Amino acid sequence: MGRKRTDNRSLSNRQRQCLAYIAAGYTVQALAHALGISDRTAHYHVSSAKKKIGAATRDQAVLIATTSNLLTSSQPEEQDQME
Repeated sequence: MGRKRTDNRSLSNRQRQCLAYIAAGYTVQALAHALGISDRTAHYHVSSAKKKIGAATRDQAVLIATTSNLLTSSQPEEQDQME
């Protein structure tokens, strides 16, 4: 009854990018602004990524993605991070 885990190929580039921003400490609203997408679209990408990798929370998604090497590209630039 464990959660399903996935590999890098099943997450879209945008889903990996959004998880990378979450891992860097961005809120969904801040990552949406940084990527030039709506809050709703950012939330959709994060939620879809969580579902694909079997995570219940954003923190769990980041942990799974990090330990599974899913965040190897599209890392946010440090100067882009919003306060």
